[in-house]
Amino acid sequence: MTIKKLMLVIKSGLSKLETEVGMSLIEMVIALAILLIVLVPGSSLLWNMLAVSTNTRSSLLASNLATAQLDQLTQAPFSYIESLIQAPVTLKKDVGGTVFTVVQDAQWVGQGSDTSLCNQISGIPQLVRVKVVVSWPAGVASNYTPITEVSTFPPAVSNSSSGGGNMAVSVLGSRDQTQGNVDVTITSGGTSPTFTQSIITPPDGCAFFAFVPVATYTVSIQGPSTEPVWVGEQENTSPTQTGSVTSGNTTLLQFYYDQGAILNFYFPLPTSVAPASNLPISLSNAQLNVPGWVSTPQGANPYSPVYPYSDGYQLWAGNCVENNPNGTTPSGAPIYPNAPPSSSTGFPSSTGPLAPGMSFTVPVTLYPLKIKVVDGSGNAVQGATLSAQENGTKYQCPLLAPQLGMQPSGGGGMSTTGMPLGHFQITAAKGPASGSTDIWIYLGSSGVQVLAEPGGTPISGPVTVTI
Repeated sequence: MTIKKLMLVIKSGLSKLETEVGMSLIEMVIALAILLIVLVPGSSLLWNMLAVSTNTRSSLLASNLATAQLDQLTQAPFSYIESLIQAPVTLKKDVGGTVFTVVQDAQWVGQGSDTSLCNQISGIPQLVRVKVVVSWPAGVASNYTPITEVSTFPPAVSNSSSGGGNMAVSVLGSRDQTQGNVDVTITSGGTSPTFTQSIITPPDGCAFFAFVPVATYTVSIQGPSTEPVWVGEQENTSPTQTGSVTSGNTTLLQFYYDQGAILNFYFPLPTSVAPASNLPISLSNAQLNVPGWVSTPQGANPYSPVYPYSDGYQLWAGNCVENNPNGTTPSGAPIYPNAPPSSSTGFPSSTGPLAPGMSFTVPVTLYPLKIKVVDGSGNAVQGATLSAQENGTKYQCPLLAPQLGMQPSGGGGMSTTGMPLGHFQITAAKGPASGSTDIWIYLGSSGVQVLAEPGGTPISGPVTVTI
């Protein structure tokens, strides 16, 4: 065989080998693709089976743990049960390498009933309802239900015949919903030693203090540490009541307490008019104690917390009775007897319904008061500072009625500031020169008008202040 033929044979063999190898690689890629198509759904199924298996195992362990915990509680000393009544206890338990969270809780209930004792206060409590909730890390099982075990039994109460009584404290929200997680504390007065006890309300909102000494108690409540803070129906963040416990009886006290709302005040004035500074805002609701309204600190905006009444509040600027469009004199006569409906004047304005924990932007109506500052020759004075001091001794103003800041005089000696209703002494000053005048921003039958004081003469045009 010649060298040329030998080379042709070798080349032919190599070409055949390349072809066979190439076919093998294509076949391998196809085989891997088919394998992946089969394995991917299978792996998902396998993962789900693993999750179910893990969850089933954890659930079984949790169930056994909850039962064991409940058995221990039925045999526990009353002092420990009493501590659970005051506040739940959270424990960590390692079982088979899984760390479980165990929450123990207890609550007094009436004989033959598992309802809250705040709804059934006759007689004395004879049973305790104990609840154990066991949960565990989710791991591969993302959805599961914690195990809950409940038992009701008569505890070994050694002091039930000591002549004491009971105090039931019900905490409700602004929509009459029960309020859990509220700290309720009772403190005796006039006894020695002083008796005090605290309970965190369960979901039914009832803090039941059983077998406490006969005494008169101050009861205070404090909400969770959330923002905005909690507030009572009389705008107290830590409301209190007083109640007396008598032997063998249950005294019931009820609080309305909820997470406060936030009010952001705005003043519907022309864009060229600024509101007076240092303004307090008054809030009125028929459920507030006499005088039926409360005032914010001067210049507080936004303001919180306010109790979230479902019917909201009426609003007006100022903290004197005469700032109130519906205010009355000490003898009960209306200050503004001919005032038109608020729908036509905006005095007072309204928040509308409020909801717990929510922020609301609400209008407060002001009157654009025009001032002209002149010197003794009647020439306009530009750059004078102006202020308004409420002069409402006659109309029940605080001893320190606020001094309101007004806009300085500009071109032509003019100043316009949004003002509340009421009597004011307007003072203008520039350098050593100053002057003042008394006015009444009055709500009459034709709306708001400015009267010169004393005398009540209507002023047409701007109020003139001579310095």
